[in-house]
Amino acid sequence: MPKLVISLPEELKRVMRLHNEVSRDEIARRSIWEYAKKIELSEEIATKGKLTKSTAEEIGTRIKEGIAKKYKEL
Repeated sequence: MPKLVISLPEELKRVMRLHNEVSRDEIARRSIWEYAKKIELSEEIATKGKLTKSTAEEIGTRIKEGIAKKYKEL
C-alpha cells in the first residue's frame, strides 16, 4: 500500500499528541475515501448532464447515509 506524508499545523499536532487513542492513519484514510466518493458522484452527475428525479433521490440517499454514518461514529 502506498504511503502518504502530510504536514500538520502545530496546534493539531499538539491535540493529537494529547489523545493517543486517535488513529491518525484511519482518520486520514476515511477522509480521503469520503472525498474521493464525493468526486466520483460529482463526475457521475456531470457526465449524465441532466439531473433526473431518480438521480436526485439517489444523491439524497447517499447524503443521508453519509450523515447517519458520521453520527454513528460519534
